[in-house]
Amino acid sequence: MARVTGHLGRFEEPDKLKIIDKPSVPNAPQNWPWWVNFLSGILFGAVIALFLVGITIIFDTRLYQSNHIRQLVSYPILVRIPYFSKELEHG
Repeated sequence: MARVTGHLGRFEEPDKLKIIDKPSVPNAPQNWPWWVNFLSGILFGAVIALFLVGITIIFDTRLYQSNHIRQLVSYPILVRIPYFSKELEHG
């Protein structure tokens, strides 16, 4: 089996290696300096963060103030539910 595999390998080798261009040595580095990548990462991170914050503000349907409730239903507010912290529940 090893001889058969070896013969198939030698038979296929010329088809696998194809030279498209002659090799050359680059004259200048192909990548940017580290500080360009660092600044672009900070800039793109800030843009994405602001975009996500804007989307959450636009699509947030919770009501935080009693003025908003009064504007929506046009009735007076009779009762408010107070906020109790976790410390009062255990104490």
